[in-house]
Amino acid sequence: VLENGKNLKDQIMLHQAKTGLSIGKKNYQYALEQVLSALELLGEKPPQEVDLSKTVSHVIENLSRQIHEKENHSLLQPGHCTDKKTSDVMILLCDLIKISRLCKSKAYEEAATVRMMSICLDSGYTSQYSTSFAHYGAILMERALATDDLDLAKEGYRMGQISEKMARLKSLYGGHSLAIFHHYISHWRRTYRRSLGQILSIYNAQLESGDYFHIPFTTFTYVQYHLASGHNLSKLDDNLQLFDALYQDYKMDNHWTTQLPQRFVSNLLGETSDPFVLYGNTIEDQNARIDQMEKAGENDAVQLMHFLILFNSVLFHNPELSKSCLEKIKKENVSSIWKPWITFFQCFTDIVSLPTIEKKVEKRELEEIINRQRDQLLDWYDQGAVNCSFMVSLIDAEFMVTDSAGKKSVPSIRIKKFYDDAIAVAEEQELTHMEGFCLERASMRLEAVGAEELSAEYMGKAHDSYMEWNAIAKVDDLEENHATKLQLAKHASMKMVGENYVRQNRDMRYNPDRAIGGGRNLKTINIEKIAKKAGKVKKIALGKSSGKSPRDAPKGAGTSPRASPRRQKFAISIKLGKNEKW
Repeated sequence: VLENGKNLKDQIMLHQAKTGLSIGKKNYQYALEQVLSALELLGEKPPQEVDLSKTVSHVIENLSRQIHEKENHSLLQPGHCTDKKTSDVMILLCDLIKISRLCKSKAYEEAATVRMMSICLDSGYTSQYSTSFAHYGAILMERALATDDLDLAKEGYRMGQISEKMARLKSLYGGHSLAIFHHYISHWRRTYRRSLGQILSIYNAQLESGDYFHIPFTTFTYVQYHLASGHNLSKLDDNLQLFDALYQDYKMDNHWTTQLPQRFVSNLLGETSDPFVLYGNTIEDQNARIDQMEKAGENDAVQLMHFLILFNSVLFHNPELSKSCLEKIKKENVSSIWKPWITFFQCFTDIVSLPTIEKKVEKRELEEIINRQRDQLLDWYDQGAVNCSFMVSLIDAEFMVTDSAGKKSVPSIRIKKFYDDAIAVAEEQELTHMEGFCLERASMRLEAVGAEELSAEYMGKAHDSYMEWNAIAKVDDLEENHATKLQLAKHASMKMVGENYVRQNRDMRYNPDRAIGGGRNLKTINIEKIAKKAGKVKKIALGKSSGKSPRDAPKGAGTSPRASPRRQKFAISIKLGKNEKW
């Protein structure tokens, strides 16, 4: 191309070749320059990066008004773009988004996205149509969360739905569009379990087509969904081993996206001694590794590590460690799927620490913060964020009990009702891990008010839920710290089974007066009485019970004609299910 390229097409091919080589060498900044140069050759010259933020915000406002006027059916049935130059521009803009994500250049990523959306609205359908809507929906969703603009979140979800319906799973752009949709958008309106299988289908399609560039993002999204949904940890462990081998074979970047979850899952499976250590053998090893990652600029990896430690600190009731992790986590850098969880964990940790605060002013201030966090979760739920429902229910239960501390004791039946609401929601959404956690918290609260048997029952159910999740470390934790409760729950369960058996088989209860093998007292049979009764039955059957015979009655008075053989045959046929005609 360098020797013979003379026309525009050859020059663009040259820029694309240099871009691909630069990405291979991880020289992302040079790759970004090459894509911008290629776009400039086609008449697309974006403003300087320093001016992009204001420009993009202005364009998004105009786009929002333009798209808001369009109904879904018009966006789902666009005309087809036949202009080759426009298709080339869309390809380069997709490359710009890809490289901007590698360069951490949010401004260029958003600028490319809004330009693609403008082209889609003006020129119609191209292969990148679904990609444009997916990225645009993700931008709207992120801005909505940053500003608490729920209408913007609703519009972001609508854009995501358009992308989902227009995407072709097995195409290069379609599979990644769906992965973007699930990573940033779908969990705001759908349960985690509903999307889990779909993300695995995207991964399989990408693997089959050889789209190894987009596979890391899809696998990372799948892992987050699996953890959030509380699906079987053994299955996740098997998949993580496959992903790990794939990363090693193809020398993929950001290996921490599989390594950290793999260690986290191993901790929960009980294969390690400390559930809070994700690197090395001690806390010191882990802290040294975190320092190295921070100096190397691996901030996303550090944030994920702090979040996973936070997850286990809440699960294993370590509020001090939870506070420490929450202080280190930057909420704006948390993966989209975990943003509600951060608010939930912060609110839960604040509630747990509430009884330790002695000053009334500080306590009142913390209660106000808790209420604001709770209201935010409730607002998200009211706008369709179904996965926030168990969070709100559990926070209500915890706050109700904690707020009553030092006052009049809360009746156990009231505690049971509040926690049962949270348990029911978690069970309905198949969040096995959170169902177990709600049951465990209910047991602890019921024990505090002296409801020992009820507390034991809930602890036994929590043990079963953690076992179903396959979190052996948590199962061992319950068996070690609540052995008496679990034994009581087991005994009560066996007793209940025995009582139910007896209730269902009352006639089979032991009768000490009953003789076995003969000797039973039989009543004396009155042969004369039985013969008289038999004769009476015989007369009724023959129509002779009244002193008159039916034949003495006038003709046609209450008697029916004798059925003909054909009619008798039809009646029997109907009874047997045969449809014979007269």
